Amino acid sequence: MKKIRLEIDYIEIKRKRRKWNLYMIIATDDPSDDAKTVITTVPSEAIKLRKMDGNRVDFESEGSGQTNGLIVLERDLPSGHSIRVRIWLVQSRENLRKAGEVLDELGKTMKKEDLDVTFMDVTEALGSVNPWIAVSKDLIGMSGLVGSFLRNSRDRKMGFLNLDENFTDEEIGLGELDRFGKITSVGEAGWTWIIE
Repeated sequence: MKKIRLEIDYIEIKRKRRKWNLYMIIATDDPSDDAKTVITTVPSEAIKLRKMDGNRVDFESEGSGQTNGLIVLERDLPSGHSIRVRIWLVQSRENLRKAGEVLDELGKTMKKEDLDVTFMDVTEALGSVNPWIAVSKDLIGMSGLVGSFLRNSRDRKMGFLNLDENFTDEEIGLGELDRFGKITSVGEAGWTWIIE
């Protein structure tokens, strides 16, 4: 079975501000249960952007040159060649917030029966060292769990980016697909889908 990997290549904020401390909340399909969505935060330390750098960060390759940017997820290519990935960019108002603190706050907003405590299985399936929370799909969305969390968070919500894809056979054959898009009202991001 083919594998798919998502890497964030760059983020650029197009606003006049001297410095930004950012992180991303990411929601995607649970690879082991179609009725669920999984949520995590990346990276483990805040992304620091400075005006002198053009308010842009280009993520460096990780490891021995096998990647182009910040690895967000890695999993088996879904059978229908369709994948949903949503990203919320958040301005940290603290110097550094641990990813676990954000996930704890998310967990507290959910009912106990909505939580799936099999974090290890989800983490291994998505090829990431970050913890993921698995929840019912109907709890996700700007009017659902993530939106509620962002509206009540001590941090400032910046923008939203939809990375949903429905890959054609031709795109799958190319193996690497570069994309870019607008982060609502704040800037732009570039990402790469790698299919092997």
